[in-house]
Amino acid sequence: MKKFLLSLAAISFAASSVFATEYTLYDVSANSAWETNAATSGFKKSVTVDGKSFTLITDKANTTSTLRNPGTEQYSMRVYKSSAFTIESADFAMKSVILTLDDTSNGQYSVEGTPSTGWTGTLSGATYTLLNSNGSNSFELAANAGQIRIKKIVVSDQEVTSTPENPDPAPSDAVVVKSVKEAIAQASKTAVKVDFDMTVAFVNFSNVFAVDAAGDFIQVYGKNSYKVNDIIPAGWEATYELFSNVTPELMPKGTLPEATAQGAFTPKEVAAADITTALVNNVILVKNVVLESDSPATKDNFTGKVGETTLSLRNNYTLASVPAGTYDMTLLVTIFKDAPSLYVISYNNDGSGVAEVEAAENAEVVYYNLQGVKVAEPENGLYIKVQGNKATKVLIRK
Repeated sequence: MKKFLLSLAAISFAASSVFATEYTLYDVSANSAWETNAATSGFKKSVTVDGKSFTLITDKANTTSTLRNPGTEQYSMRVYKSSAFTIESADFAMKSVILTLDDTSNGQYSVEGTPSTGWTGTLSGATYTLLNSNGSNSFELAANAGQIRIKKIVVSDQEVTSTPENPDPAPSDAVVVKSVKEAIAQASKTAVKVDFDMTVAFVNFSNVFAVDAAGDFIQVYGKNSYKVNDIIPAGWEATYELFSNVTPELMPKGTLPEATAQGAFTPKEVAAADITTALVNNVILVKNVVLESDSPATKDNFTGKVGETTLSLRNNYTLASVPAGTYDMTLLVTIFKDAPSLYVISYNNDGSGVAEVEAAENAEVVYYNLQGVKVAEPENGLYIKVQGNKATKVLIRK
């Protein structure tokens, strides 16, 4: 009899799951812009699915951080500490809100928050399931500490207690790849075992751009302590992903390995006319780029010219503005609207003007003279001090 009752319960649960209505309200892989919401110092978006209307709202609340537009994020929308995220609907009573969180930085952003009254939450891996047995037309989640980063939002009119299918394949299915070319030959979302070393060419927070022995580049996305010239050793697992169908990336499974050696990365000089989207993720050097006006000091787009070729540049790393002039630029190649978009890593006009991305304070210090020659023991005089990716001009007196 007991087994029979258990069977009835299982059938009852299965039936409720079958008739549950589920709507995807946000998916970072299919992003579109949100509008500014002055009332919350954030952003909002109206979503209509099967005639049901929803409004998604980000609220600055008490956070000191400036909110980012969720519709322009590459990896996940961000709910900063002391800010909040809200879903409202006039014609749909939500009993479940399932959030798929960003777990690509070793779980750093897969954390719980404080839901509004009537809601309870359970975090399992990167899946955050929030339930309201009575149903509600509103849902709010406040971030308590750090950040909550959300990749996908699904709501239902039933209490959906089963977790969504993990979009990443199991590590046991990993395909061994021995080069960047072999990695990017895989289908997106393929589990791979990285069986080759790479040299770090550029680092910006969780974004690492690395090159293999053949000179091919790929982005490695995850929490790290790497510096330029570090060797990322072979032997770790990741998911290969063609992000937004344009950017090849490796998303590590677990912790990235520590650097075991030092390489010597030097950006390859590329003619302006030869830059194409095929160079995505490459760190390159382009000489004699003419800026007809001062570069922006904030995140903004601008242009430069080499002969008759116009380059689309972006100050994505908020470098200090440099005056109009001619520069040898170190650039990261990205893709925007099917065309190359070049993020400036450094400007250099023969030592008279250098601006670079700020590096970690504990990075190795190297000195160069104004002709670009490395100096092991600098004496009295003017030198360029390089620490990580930061270059400054210093006067040494002994």
